[in-house]
Amino acid sequence: DADGDGFGSPGTTQMSCGQPAGYVLDNTDCLDSGPSGPFTFPGAAPNDDPVACMTDVDGDDYGDDAPTGGVTPGTDCDDTNASVPPGC
Repeated sequence: DADGDGFGSPGTTQMSCGQPAGYVLDNTDCLDSGPSGPFTFPGAAPNDDPVACMTDVDGDDYGDDAPTGGVTPGTDCDDTNASVPPGC
């Protein structure tokens, strides 16, 4: 889990008797690096889609409508400000 969001990279595994530091049991992260990595994972924007891989930087549960990293766009036109409603 390179970005610390609780979701691990699907391409990285570690065999161990215990859970090593920095590794998580979940390997479904869709963007495990970069500045928006910690805010991008399946279910990050449940108001748009509870299971899609979206980015939600402002924590309002709506996904960024122009995300980077090839993730699913949401309806939040200003993902830096939680008080701006989706659709602007």
